[in-house]
Amino acid sequence: MSLSFEIIKFLAVASVYIGFTFVWAWYKGRQEDTTDEEEDNHADVAPARGGD
Repeated sequence: MSLSFEIIKFLAVASVYIGFTFVWAWYKGRQEDTTDEEEDNHADVAPARGGD
């Protein structure tokens, strides 16, 4: 196998890892945004208790 083939193979594997990392970070970011929005919605809907 030639050196150029080895370089192409390395870049292909590295791009898969980098792509997975970006997709995972995007997914975790969306998950955190959804959690924050749910907490905000629950705070708005909470029933008022006590007091006149």
